[in-house]
Amino acid sequence: MCVMGLVFSGGLAAMMHGCFLLLAFFGEPVWIDVPVLRPMQSVKGSAALADIESRMPAGHQYAFPSMPMTWGHETTHGLNSNLRMGRPNCNAIYCMDGLAAIVKEPRGRLSAVAARIPKSLRGPSFNLYLVQQRQYWEMEPTYVLDEWVAYINGSLVGREVRENGWHFELLQAINFTVYSIAMAQSVCVSDPTYDHSQLRGVIDYNSQRVMKIWQELDASGADDTHVRQIRAYLEAWRTGTEAAELRAFAKDYLGRSVLGE
Repeated sequence: MCVMGLVFSGGLAAMMHGCFLLLAFFGEPVWIDVPVLRPMQSVKGSAALADIESRMPAGHQYAFPSMPMTWGHETTHGLNSNLRMGRPNCNAIYCMDGLAAIVKEPRGRLSAVAARIPKSLRGPSFNLYLVQQRQYWEMEPTYVLDEWVAYINGSLVGREVRENGWHFELLQAINFTVYSIAMAQSVCVSDPTYDHSQLRGVIDYNSQRVMKIWQELDASGADDTHVRQIRAYLEAWRTGTEAAELRAFAKDYLGRSVLGE
C-alpha cells in the first residue's frame, strides 16, 4: 500500500493510515492563551526569559539567577506542568509569546520511541532522556515534547544573554526534533486511531522554531565544538542511510522537508 509516497504492507499500512490525513489539515496547533501574571520586559537581560517568567507565580522553584538559560529551560518545564493541571492524560507545550498547545497523550512507550532512533541520530541527549528517564516517563511518550520545547526556549534565552553553552543547548533542541518525529512515527503503530492533528501541528511549528535559531547561528559564522557537532548531526539526518526511513516519514507526516533537508 502506498500512502503519500511511503510504501507499507499489510498490518503496518493499516496502523499507519491515521497518520497521513489530508494535507489540508496541516498547520499550527490549536493554541491556548497563557496569561501574564507579573508584567516584566526583561529578566537578566533577556526578553525571552521575561516572557516565560512573567507567566509563573513569584517565588517558584525553577529560578536559577546565576544561569539564565537554565532558568528559562527549567521554568518552561514548570509552566508546562502548571498548564497540565486539571487536564488529565494531556501534555502542555509552551511555545513563547503566550501560546501553549495541549496535546492528548497517546498510547505508547518511550522505549518504542528510542528504538526508532538510529545510532547516528542519537546525539548527546539520547541516553539521559530516552533511556534513563524511562523509569519515570515510559508510558508518556509526549514527554519528549516537554523536553524539546524547554531546550528551544532555553536556546532563545542563552542566545540573548550570550551564555556559555547555549550552542550545546541548541544541539539538544535539534536532537529532540528528531526524537519528536520518531515519537510520532511510533504512535502511528502503538495507537493507530490517535488523532494526530495537534501533535503534527506542535512538531511542525517547533521544528521551524529550531531551524530559525540554527540558521541565524550558522549565518553568524560561529565555529566551535558544538556548532561543528550540530553540522555533523544535520548532515547525518539529511544524507545518512540510517536516517532514510525516519526522514521519509517526516516529509510525509509534515508535508515538507525537515531540518534543512
